[in-house]
Amino acid sequence: MTDTLFGALASRFSTSPENLATESLKFILQRSVTARNALAQLLEQIGGLPPQDLVYETQDHDHHDSGIPDLIASTPFDKPVYYFEAKFWAGLTENQPVTYLNRMSTKDAKGLIFIAPSVRFSTLWPEILRRCNAAQINIQSTLQHSEHIISATVFTDQQFLALISWKAILQRIQTALLDVGETSMVENVNQLLGLADQMDTSGFLPINPEELSETIGRRVNSYYDLIDEVTNKLVAQKFGSTKNLTAAGSREGYLRYILMREKGCSIRFSLLYWIKYGGTPLWLTLRSAKQKDWTFDYEGKQKLRLLELQSPPKCFSDKNNIILPLYPKTAAEKSEVVDDLIEQIKEIFKIIESEE
Repeated sequence: MTDTLFGALASRFSTSPENLATESLKFILQRSVTARNALAQLLEQIGGLPPQDLVYETQDHDHHDSGIPDLIASTPFDKPVYYFEAKFWAGLTENQPVTYLNRMSTKDAKGLIFIAPSVRFSTLWPEILRRCNAAQINIQSTLQHSEHIISATVFTDQQFLALISWKAILQRIQTALLDVGETSMVENVNQLLGLADQMDTSGFLPINPEELSETIGRRVNSYYDLIDEVTNKLVAQKFGSTKNLTAAGSREGYLRYILMREKGCSIRFSLLYWIKYGGTPLWLTLRSAKQKDWTFDYEGKQKLRLLELQSPPKCFSDKNNIILPLYPKTAAEKSEVVDDLIEQIKEIFKIIESEE
């Protein structure tokens, strides 16, 4: 995941992250021929070779209808070629897609492209097609190019409707910029990728029918049980103490506080860390600042942070905690999973207490 300052601030303070993302994409395309060529090559795969020297502008008005496309690509002679609609988790407006498709038809433009998180494709694409059918706009053929690109021929075989993920567009541009050494523009793309990633994890994920099964509830409850058993067993082995410490639950998940080697720790099921860092729902955290009688171990903290350099990283940090993933053993009995998690925790403390 790309975690950037721009993404964090934009998602927090912007009332319309779609507008902010669209303006950012326009900024990149207007200032980089390489970026424009990379996007053109991507669109060529869907609907044929586009004209050269496209000009990108936002919020295009047309006196024939009330639609205002987020981004439009035109020839230097103001002939529209592509209309773009930027989405994160906002719904379709009443003009989308029908008004823009009709405009595309009358102006003989090549394509209407929706840009959205790929996790939203399963609900957004059917809704787009449903609205087309309701307006008696004939969708001639649909093609799933990849998990990040869907397109359909509409009106003529030279015109198309498409749904492309932010990641597909931005990573294509990013790669092209890196190849030619446009490092300053790469950083701009990285910032926009950060916003896209932030939106991917903060929006509503469509519910699959199988997710309503009691299996999901049982699985989450089993993670809570693992945390309790690991904590209790560490105490029984005199590796840790929970004296005067309690369990805690929140919107984020469930955790048990435990003092290990005079270090304030928690063993937790964390939705926040799972979404942000991926890989596992279970985590060990160590306080990175002195609190009450918990020691602040600067050297130990620095040793653990070396794990951040590994690929994939085996350590993360925020303002208050050093965060380490714990990977539950798969296809194993509960006792094996508990013992393996305890061994992972002890290996972490071996690193902290090493002489190196």
